[in-house]
Amino acid sequence: MQDRSKGVNTGWRNHVKGTRKEISDFYAKLDLVPGKKTVSLFISSDDEIGVSKVYLPFVIDQFEWVERNVEYFKNKGDYQLIIRVHPNIIGVSGTNLQFLRKIIKIKKNLPDNVKVVMPQDDINSYQIIEISEVVLTYFSSLCLEAALMGKPVMDATKGQFYDKGFSISLKDKNDYESLLDSILLQSISSERMTAAYRYA
Repeated sequence: MQDRSKGVNTGWRNHVKGTRKEISDFYAKLDLVPGKKTVSLFISSDDEIGVSKVYLPFVIDQFEWVERNVEYFKNKGDYQLIIRVHPNIIGVSGTNLQFLRKIIKIKKNLPDNVKVVMPQDDINSYQIIEISEVVLTYFSSLCLEAALMGKPVMDATKGQFYDKGFSISLKDKNDYESLLDSILLQSISSERMTAAYRYA
């Protein structure tokens, strides 16, 4: 995990773009409040989702998922939410302009406790996980990696890491906010940690 956080010795194409920073610089760059409970959300790129037809239908549309999280945390002033837009949305396989335009539109009207990290921003995704109480993922390998780092994880749609025992997997989009209520009160269990290490 230490190598992956630096973007080396990965078993797949690396999308870790940001460099690690001193924690005070990290908080300042993201305009975060030190000591405030932090939740991170990781958006997937088209090339990840595009290979996922075997997992259709998705439990929830990715952009709807983002919007519902913004609305949820708008009313959770004791938390701060970091939305990490996948670096490869502007990357080796082109630029998803339609999705970026939606994110930019959302970014203009965010509550103060919600921050967006854009694809080109020099922010390390693993450092985001390190400061997070809870990690929210959508069809991402970070679902497993965050669990290995000892974080409670919710996986919002079907995929390679869905329902494998180390995350809370969303089964019905109508239950999303109630699952969020639940996971925010949890720490990762020894059973989930064991499942993550066995899967890895």
